[in-house]
Amino acid sequence: MEKRIELGQGTIVSIMEPIAKHKSDFRWRILMPVLAPLLLLIISLIALLVLALRGNITGQQINVIAGIMMTIFVLCPMAILTLIPAGLLIWIAFSSDNLYDWTAPPLRKVRHWTTRGAEITHQLSERITEPVIKGRARYDSWLHTINEFLGIPEVEQEQTGEQSSEQ
Repeated sequence: MEKRIELGQGTIVSIMEPIAKHKSDFRWRILMPVLAPLLLLIISLIALLVLALRGNITGQQINVIAGIMMTIFVLCPMAILTLIPAGLLIWIAFSSDNLYDWTAPPLRKVRHWTTRGAEITHQLSERITEPVIKGRARYDSWLHTINEFLGIPEVEQEQTGEQSSEQ
């Protein structure tokens, strides 16, 4: 998904496609900062549990490790409060690819239809506006000629409030 472009004189620039770049940025900038500490915490808890069940660790050592872990959670109270929302956000993030894959084809069709509609409207507006403008000019010309022939004075346009107050 990476494109390589040669700019001349041996300079090659690689450009990632937008969707691939978005997915890569999402994984490394959003998911990894959340998942890495969470995985480390789960692994350390499992390791502590296994060591305690095998008898390789004493009650005093468990108290020290539990105290250290509790200190971490006291220093970072949002870690406890955000585990469920973080899990929900991770689930939403992973399922958003499926949502995009599901909605992309219909949206492409709609984009095609709207683009085609805009093209047709633009073509019709070019065909319609010119005759309308020329027709209005002919109408004004004929009206002016008839008014002069019949001796009808031209009607002055109404003045705006600012112009009438100045006079």
